[in-house]
Amino acid sequence: MRATFFMIGQNARSYPSLVRRVVAEGYTIGNHSYSHPNFTTLSTTQQRASMDNATKYISAAIEGGYRPCFFRPPYGSYNSTTINLARNRGMSVVKWSKTPGTGPLRRIAARLSRKRSSLMRPAR
Repeated sequence: MRATFFMIGQNARSYPSLVRRVVAEGYTIGNHSYSHPNFTTLSTTQQRASMDNATKYISAAIEGGYRPCFFRPPYGSYNSTTINLARNRGMSVVKWSKTPGTGPLRRIAARLSRKRSSLMRPAR
């Protein structure tokens, strides 16, 4: 199963080895902002900085760099500024239409959660 992992820049900055592992295993990384703010409450300058800083730390973790081609706005909150900024950076805005609380999505989310737990190891 292939997936896109939407990373928050602060986490990419703190855990660059995780960013490298995701890419090494063949997954795509998307930009999910630097600190997970509600983009509808930010100025153009703040939105730009959040996108750019997330990309900066995602790219810094990967030898040769990495440019996300997807942006998922935190909380699904965005406006025309968000869309324009993402597009100007070569990113498509990704939203969602289903939540993992019911039906097959709930089962998939539970299975992924168990798999994630089995992959976690204590820090050294």
